[in-house]
Amino acid sequence: MIRSFADAATLDLYDGRDSRVARRRVAKDLWHVVRRRLDALNAASNLQDLGAVPGTRLEALKGDQR
Repeated sequence: MIRSFADAATLDLYDGRDSRVARRRVAKDLWHVVRRRLDALNAASNLQDLGAVPGTRLEALKGDQR
């Protein structure tokens, strides 16, 4: 599940807002891909849930990542 966003652009993309900061950060033709990935991240309750998403190449973080 998503707990917070690193920047305003990511939050705007997740919320579906067409903001200036989002347009500057991510090409508009990729927004649907970004939203789909963010939805998958938000729906996941553990790392294995994301393993089913094709092309993620995920691995567990090492060390203190707080």
